[in-house]
Amino acid sequence: MAHNGPPDAAAVEAALSLKEEPERMLPEIEKKLDDIAIKIRDLKLAQAKLSEEAQTQQATLNGCWREFYATLDILPWSQLTTVALSEGLSILDWVRIMELCGQMTKGTFFVQNSHPHDLTLMKGQPKRTHANLEILTVSLGTVRTHAPIPIVRLLSLFDFRKLRHLHISHVRVTSMYGDKPAGTFAEFSNLEYLSLGGSTPVANILDILHETANIRTFKFRANPDTSADSSATFKAVSFLESTILLPKLATLEIALRGLRPEEDMNLLVRMVESRCIRVPSGCVLLQHLVLESAVTEILQELEKRLEPCRTAGLKISSI
Repeated sequence: MAHNGPPDAAAVEAALSLKEEPERMLPEIEKKLDDIAIKIRDLKLAQAKLSEEAQTQQATLNGCWREFYATLDILPWSQLTTVALSEGLSILDWVRIMELCGQMTKGTFFVQNSHPHDLTLMKGQPKRTHANLEILTVSLGTVRTHAPIPIVRLLSLFDFRKLRHLHISHVRVTSMYGDKPAGTFAEFSNLEYLSLGGSTPVANILDILHETANIRTFKFRANPDTSADSSATFKAVSFLESTILLPKLATLEIALRGLRPEEDMNLLVRMVESRCIRVPSGCVLLQHLVLESAVTEILQELEKRLEPCRTAGLKISSI
């Protein structure tokens, strides 16, 4: 039987809600369309820039360019000698781009563990060779629900025969990674410049330093969240230890943001003294020490205590 009376309030409100739903969704739809338009624009700009830089063989790409899958086929990866990608790459994507860029001599990448089994999958395959890369900068990101990427295991996926400069940084503090397999990190043996960011675990730092006998410049940023790492590093690179690390080191740059004034300062002073006053036979004298700290008092105290090293010929700079 039909109901001919006036509709109740709830029915009216429901009908109005249905009518207004498309209007409420319109701003969100417009925003998504704007985002897509921006990404298309960025891709076109990147392509235009690549075209302009064809003679210099350089490419710098920012933003989510990977969402357009044709990009990997469009860009002339094989002819590029300098590549800088700011977008977070999975391990598989990074490996693929490294393989595509066989002529690359300088690369800058942000790699994250968005797929936790990528590294295991890659380790089960034959080791790759990159014959031309000389300068590599890698920032590592960590998805909180996944285990962190061990930098030494990531780099050991390749044999970098010409790698001379290596810059490593972690976006956030990561845990130690356990023992390394024997002979895993031979690719570090030719490094001459090494820069380690503040969140690189001390276990990885020491693993790398044991393989880098030809390092001439070492830049170390102490981790403010785990200052024990700086103590372990200062002690390890001292010539007072039984195992000699970095025998050819000439320039040492240290950022002191995580320095514990008493313990770390004593270790740092003893380490520097061992490298410019009591140098073992066959090792190089430290020539330049660069100290970086926002605390003026720490810099002044260190320079005062290192005056005998300055007298011995060490150049000390403060930032």
